[in-house]
Amino acid sequence: MEVDLHILYRLLRAVAVRRDLIVYTPLSEQYEQQTGDWVDPHLGWRFPLANIAYRCAGLCRAGHQPILPALVINDPEGPSDVPGRPGMGFWGLRCSNGQVLTPDQPSDAAWSAMCTAVYQQNWPEEFDGLPAPCNAA
Repeated sequence: MEVDLHILYRLLRAVAVRRDLIVYTPLSEQYEQQTGDWVDPHLGWRFPLANIAYRCAGLCRAGHQPILPALVINDPEGPSDVPGRPGMGFWGLRCSNGQVLTPDQPSDAAWSAMCTAVYQQNWPEEFDGLPAPCNAA
């Protein structure tokens, strides 16, 4: 099963509009409600969320890095290397042109700045309204 990026984008956009965060498991539950398909919250989101991040690259400029998947976090009370923060697959994302989307290592300062930028961004209604993706490095 391939994750429908249009539906995933709409779910994440709603989180951004509410100026909120979402844990991986509730994201899987909401996705299943929309599609009938279950996505493993531990393994299934890495590549779909990276694809959304690559689409966000075209919105980035100096001091403003709205990487929408920054809002998807590990359970704050669960067993994780980074509880209450994006999973390890979120870090180290780059475009093939060298544009850094996320630092190589978890950074609270960078994550906080990304969340602020996400909340300030005027997100298009639909996924197709985002810029063309940069290529993954």
